[in-house]
Order: sequence, then C-alpha cells, then structure tokens
Amino acid sequence: QMGWIHLVPCLLLISPVLALFEDQVGKFDWRQRFVGCPTQVSLDRSRGGRIDNILLTSKEQAVAAISLNNGEIAWRRLQEKNTTDDIPFATTEQLMVTVTDNGRSVRAWEKMKGGLRWSVWLSDTPSTSVSVGATGDLVAVVSGNTIYGIEGSDITSYSWKGVITKSDWSRVSTMAAGSSTGSGSSLLRSELVLVTGINGQKVTLTPIDASGLSSEGSVSISANWFDSERCLISRETLWCLSSSGSLTALPLSTSSKSTTITAKPGTLRLLSISNTIAVVGEDETTVFQLKGTEIKKVLSLPVAVDSIEGVSVDGDSEKGVVVVAHSIYNLAVYQLEKGSQLAKATLHSSPSRVPISSLLLSSPSSSSPSEFQIVAVSTDCRIESLVLDVKQTGEPFIEWTREEALARVSKAEMLDLPLSELQASIESEFEGGDLGIVGAFIRRVTTQAHQVKRWAIMTSHQLVALSSSLSFGRSGNLAEILGRIRKQDGVRATRSEPFERDFFNTRKLVLLTTLEGVIYGLDNADGRMVWRLNVDEGSTHFSPLKSQLGEETVPVYMQRTAVHPGLYPIATAVYKDKKSLETVLVSFDPMSGKLLSTRRTPPVKRVDILPKEINEHIHPLVVILKSGKVVFEPELPSDFKTMPLHVMDIDPETGSLEGSELSIVNGVGSQSKRWSGDLSFEKDEKAIIVQGKPPTQRVHSRGRVLLDRNVHYKYINPNLVAVASLDEIRQTLSIHLIDSVSGQIVHTGRVTKVTGPVHLVHCEHWVAYSYWSEKSRRTELGILEMYEGDELPESNIFDSLIPTLHQPKAIVASYIFSQGIEAMGVSETEQGATTRSLIMALPFGGLFEVTRRFVDATRPVDFTQEMREEGMVPYMPEIPIATEDMVNYNQSVYSIKTIKAFPSGLESTSLMLACGMDMFYTRLTPSGTFDILKDDYDTGLITLVLVGLFVGSYVCKRIVKRNSIKAAWA
Repeated sequence: QMGWIHLVPCLLLISPVLALFEDQVGKFDWRQRFVGCPTQVSLDRSRGGRIDNILLTSKEQAVAAISLNNGEIAWRRLQEKNTTDDIPFATTEQLMVTVTDNGRSVRAWEKMKGGLRWSVWLSDTPSTSVSVGATGDLVAVVSGNTIYGIEGSDITSYSWKGVITKSDWSRVSTMAAGSSTGSGSSLLRSELVLVTGINGQKVTLTPIDASGLSSEGSVSISANWFDSERCLISRETLWCLSSSGSLTALPLSTSSKSTTITAKPGTLRLLSISNTIAVVGEDETTVFQLKGTEIKKVLSLPVAVDSIEGVSVDGDSEKGVVVVAHSIYNLAVYQLEKGSQLAKATLHSSPSRVPISSLLLSSPSSSSPSEFQIVAVSTDCRIESLVLDVKQTGEPFIEWTREEALARVSKAEMLDLPLSELQASIESEFEGGDLGIVGAFIRRVTTQAHQVKRWAIMTSHQLVALSSSLSFGRSGNLAEILGRIRKQDGVRATRSEPFERDFFNTRKLVLLTTLEGVIYGLDNADGRMVWRLNVDEGSTHFSPLKSQLGEETVPVYMQRTAVHPGLYPIATAVYKDKKSLETVLVSFDPMSGKLLSTRRTPPVKRVDILPKEINEHIHPLVVILKSGKVVFEPELPSDFKTMPLHVMDIDPETGSLEGSELSIVNGVGSQSKRWSGDLSFEKDEKAIIVQGKPPTQRVHSRGRVLLDRNVHYKYINPNLVAVASLDEIRQTLSIHLIDSVSGQIVHTGRVTKVTGPVHLVHCEHWVAYSYWSEKSRRTELGILEMYEGDELPESNIFDSLIPTLHQPKAIVASYIFSQGIEAMGVSETEQGATTRSLIMALPFGGLFEVTRRFVDATRPVDFTQEMREEGMVPYMPEIPIATEDMVNYNQSVYSIKTIKAFPSGLESTSLMLACGMDMFYTRLTPSGTFDILKDDYDTGLITLVLVGLFVGSYVCKRIVKRNSIKAAWA
C-alpha cells in the first residue's frame, strides 16, 4: 500500500511532451562543429608513447582536443571573446594548462575529457607578453614583468608571485627529468627554469620550485649575441640566430657556456627532438644538433621549405626522423643519423599550392615501423592527417580532413541548382521562337521523346539499386533490407553527380566565403563539401576588405544564376592583396568551384552589383574606386542605359551622411553628390549597425486590417536604411531610419540605460533590435513598426523623391527576453505570405524561433472579447521560451555570428543557416506545412476510400439503372 501511495504523485507528474522520433533526427537538418583556425598544436604524448588526441588552441579562443584516429572533436572549451591574442598552453602528464584573457586567467583542463580541474585569476592588468610552463603539480606563468607560481591539487589562487627584473624577454622552460649530466647547479634539480634576457648584454637562468624563484641557483651569462626577436627555446636549449647568420646555442640544463657557429641567415624552426633546431633560409634548409659543446650540421637541403618537424626514434635524438613539407601536397622524410632521404610523396589531388603553417609527426609503432603519421595544418586552416609508409612509393593515405576555415564564415548564400534535363527541355521548348504549326509539333514530339527516354533511364537505375538492396548475398534481415531501400534516395542525393533542382526547389548549393581566403560550396541536403577554392592560390597575400564600420568582410556577388540553360553560372568574390594593396576580383563557377578569371583594380571604396542584365544574362559589378572613378566588371555595352543608382555613405565616428547618385550613359558611369546630412552623434557615440533591406525581399500585403475593418497601410520603403548607434559612456542606444535616396531621416528613437551587445533585424515595415538593459539587468527586445496611414497610396511602386500623403507613424513596443542573444535573423519565403519568425542564437547553444505574432508592436494591453475572437494576442511583457521552439532541439551550437534564411519553392518552408564556431541548417515552417502533406499522411487509407467510393458509385449507378428499367416495364 505504501508503494501505491508513492506511485500516485509520480503519475500526476506525467505530462505530454513534443519530441522527435529517432528516424526524424537529421532528416531535414545537419550540424557541423569546428574548433577554429589553430594557432598552437601539440600531440598528447603522455600515455606511455601512445597518442590519442591533438591538443590545440585557435584564433576563435577555443581550447580543444581532436581525436587522432578519426578527426572528431574529443572535447572543446570556448574561452572569453574579449581578446584576439593567442592562447599559450603547456602540458603535464594529465593536464593541459592554458593562459587566457591576455595573461589574466589560468585554467587547467583534463587532457582526456576536457574537464576543468582548477581556475586561477592572476591579475586585473592585461599583458601581451605571456609564457607558461608546467610539470607535475607545479605551474609557472609569466605575465608581463610578473611571474606567478601555482602548486598543489586543491587550487583556488596562486601560491606565490615574483617580480622579474628589467628584461627584454622572459620565458618559462621545462626541463626533462634526468636529461642533464653533471652537478653543482640547482638548475639540474629543477624541472622549470625562468629564462630572461637583455638584448646584447646577458641571459639569466633562474630555477623555479614550489616556494618561488631560487635566487641561490640563478646563473647570469654574458650574451652579446642575444636578440629577443631572433631567439627560441627548443626543449632544453636556447637558440639564437643573428641577422648575419651566426647560430648560438646555450644549454639551459647545465648552464654551461654558449656555442656559436656560422650559418646562413634565415628563420629558426622548432623540432620535437632534444637539442635540435632547423634554420630555413631563402634557398636552403639546414638542421643542427647540439652534441656536448659542439653544434653539428646533420642535414642540409638545397631548398626552402614551408614547414619542418622531427621526431626521435626509440628515444634517441641521433636516430631522429625529419619530415619536410614544401606544401601540404609535397612531403619528404629524412633520416638524421645518415642524412639520407627515406621517402618522398606527392598528393596529386592538390587544386593549388597551399603553404604549411605547422607539422606534427608521431613515432612509428612497433607493429608498423615504416609508417609515420603526419598531421599538417595549412595556412588556410585545413587540418589533414596523413599516413606515409617510407617503404612504399605511392601517395600517402589521407585518414581524415577538417576544414576549420568554416568557423570564420564571412558571407553565406544559397543558390538555386541548375535545371534538370526535363526542366531545361521545357524551357528551351518555349524559348525557341515561332516555328510554325509543323515546327512546333515536331519540337513537341522530340521533347516528349527525350522525356520518355530520361524516365526509362532513371527507372532502370532505380530498379538496379533496388535489386542490389534485395540481393541474397547480403543480410536477409527484413528490417535491414527495408532500411537500405529507404536510404536509396539519400544515397542518390549525396553521390558525386551534377546537381539538379528538385521539384519543390528545397535542395540548394550553400556558398560560403571565409575570412581565411577559402570559398566553399556545400550541399544543403547533408552539409557535405562539394568543392573548395583557395582564392589567392597559396600566395599568403589574402586580406579581407573593411566595411564602413571597420568589420572584416569578403563579399560575394552572383553575376549569373544557374537558371539559364546552356550558360554556366558566375559568382565573384572580392578581397584585398595586402602586399600590393590592390583589390582582387575572383570569378568562379559556383556549381563546380572552377576558377574562371582573376582581375585586379586599384583600392576600392565600394563594390556592388547592377540590378539590370547585359548580354548573356550577366549582372555587371559596379566598382567605385577610392579616387572616385567608376569601373564596371565586365564593361558595359556602349548603348547601355539604366535608371540612376543611389549610394549612401556614413562615417561611424561622427555620424555624418552623404548620398550620391550613380548615372550610367552610353556604358560610362559617373558619380555625383546628391545630398549630405548629420546624425549629430555625441562625443563617445558610434554607429555599430547599418542595415538595409534585402533587394529580393517580397511583401505579400500592403496593409494590415484593424479591428474596425479599416486598413492601416504599411510604410514599405525599399530604400530605407536602419542605423543603430551606441554611446557606451552615456549608455544610450539610438535607432535611426534614413531614406538613402532622398536623405530624409524618417524616424529617430532612443533607449537609455543600455549597453551592448546590440543586434538588429530590418524587414518589411518593421525593425527588431535587442540590447542589454543596465537599469533592469536583463536582455530586452524592441520592435519598431512604421505605417503610412489609413489612405491607400496612389502607386504600388514606392518613390523616395515623391512625398507620402502623411508623415509615417511609428509604433514601438519592448519585451523582456530571459536569455542572452548572440545573433538574430528572420525567416524568408518566396512570396512573403507566411507569417515571419525571428530566429535568435542563445548563449547556451539553442536556436530559438519566435513568431512575429509575439514580437508585435500592436499587441493590445486592454484585451477584449472581440479581440479574442479576431485571434489577437494580448500584450505580455515577457516572451516565453519553450523547449519545443528550439529549432536545433539537442544539437547545441555555440558562438553563432550570422543567421540567414532563404526561400524555397514552397511558400510554407524557409531554409535557415546559422554560422559561427558551429554551423547548423534546417527547414523552418513558421505557419506550418500548409502546402505539403505530412510524413504520417495515410495515403493507403485515402486510396482505399477513393477506390471504395468509385466502386460504390458504379454499383449504385447499375442498381438505379436496373430499377428504372423494371419500373418502366411494370
């Protein structure tokens, strides 16, 4: 009886929930996780020589471990975003110790699972000079001119700190236990040593222990050869290379005198071999080893290399092996003991030469003594794991590849795929001109014959695939056979064949430009990479453009889409050459990634695309140079004319505005100033967001029906630009709506006691923005809607130069949002008839979708029964966050920077892509799937009912006819 009493409350807690079935996960969505472009990488060699993970830190302030076996992320921890400096780290047998936040915070992570062991705050003062060393339970951190010691297991703060005397350079070096010979110096008994130096004067070595710096064992060595810009610590040796080519080695463990030999000028490269360094010159690469008190040249190559790495064989540095990379697709392996080449390999799949930024090399195992595993990190953030067998002459085996440049996406577009052969034949049939009755009939018959032929070929392929799924040589389990049949469509969708547009135009190509100079084409069906293009072909001169607000960007423009049969599509990306300062325009085929052309122009002020086509359906690019000259790519025909184009520029510091008009006459463009204005910024005020409306955005309804059946007409101005400015000192956020053609400031609103982050969405006649309220200590969401009035405008086409009948009226409301917001976007459909939704990226990894009916400036406060009957939503200050409104359910994504939505062929469906540290794609249906059947639609039952009705009507018809005949004879 007591058991039943406890069971009743548990039953009362049961409630219905919304969830996904297992087979629905990943059906219309996918997720990709990244760690960012690596800045420091290391192999985890602590588990008795076994290497499981690659430890790294990245530009995106991430600390992570990647499995060496499959390339998957073992664990990842995101750090503070208020700095762009590198994250130095050191490792012990169990921990990975990182220094973040400009040397102010130290954290220790478990290397296997990524758990936080301890965290210590060092100082409130940031520093750009940071070094860290760790061994056992002792960690030493140099931050500026202060050194901190952290010791023990239960750590809450640093154990001691000391002041470093005046020096130009300070580093913490880790000594290998038992690696030194001799006695007398306390450096031999310490596993951590502080190395400081003064340029051209001396180098000081100070042992570090649990109690602090040991002044008794400190050694000061005269070093007129020391230069802080040209020195590195390799394991237990300080190496310095002078500008004239003198190479000096100072052993740290024995603190003996330095040794100097004459080498050639170049750059020092660290190797994972004790007492070994590489010097890479302009036309020569040399490897040196310190043996006792003598520096010996052990390997010399007559070429300069991108990267070089070495590893000891059986723990003997003299039997080390060095891997040299001329690029990621040109590798060579050398033996140090004999100075001979063991193997050379070239990957012929290379689209272009990509320099290497770092190499990792693991020792061969006893079971495969001739196989070396190489991890290469290229300058375009590509991480590749290769297995090279020195006894074979073939290509190295690529185990896995990671495209970490996708963590730095600049622009994202979804492109329509080319028409299928059937659709293209229909289009060509109607574009063939007037051929007369006989010609049109022959063309129609030919087209139908091609369609029948294509249907027969596709049907035969499907039958072959079905027969392979039902083959008796495979498993006879019925469930497995049915599963293979269901997966046939997915296999066909992901096979390497030319893309074709599907019936509802939901399958598209995702075009992504990155801040690392790589452009990607992804299949939105499953997120697989279709192609990649390195725009600067490995020249390392790539640099993103700067927007008016100072943000880095790599814009891309579609000059010709794939909807024209017989013509390949053209897309153009724009970036800057940081060496020549020229602007580079790279044109390529977005469906295949094939490079078409590269053009260079002087530095540009603005690049945009003409809305009007020229020959062969090409939209030319408008390039406005900093000199004021207007250039078109490609050149315009001499008889080309179009309506004037209007351009607005803003100074984000002062708020000054300038509008200019771009006129095109006989194929020649000229720019003239049209108007100027000023937003009257305060001293510390700055424009942070400038956003117009997408040119392809459609508005389905001009007005909004009110409760009394009157119509409130929307202020739909396609030339309207929203400008958000923030004064962080006075804590004021201003929203300005400006007509970019006439220069009229349509509306200005201010919110006080506000700080960032600020996000803004500009769509149709409304602007939604989010901010942090310092007064209420919470995130708030504002909505601003613009209306013209109750009179219908005379024209359906808006003209900024013609005054409106009435001054636009602004309606403003604000809502409480209980979570932070990292990014914000809005859904987009083909006709704009579907109710729009706001999509917000939340800090805990969710993508939250809220309908526009909840974020509405006209939600009534005084709610009546009549309003309820009309389906209106009463005003509530807080927007509820429900788990079923998370479009990514449990697929958490972090550090999202951009959310973009694109229309599909279905009015109910919007295609959403969220980009940042992670990437997530899904389909949104803000108003439900009102134009397609659901997956659980019972077609069998409906078919049975229709057949029954047909048979019943036929039987009833016969019965009625028979009865009428009998009645006639009666």
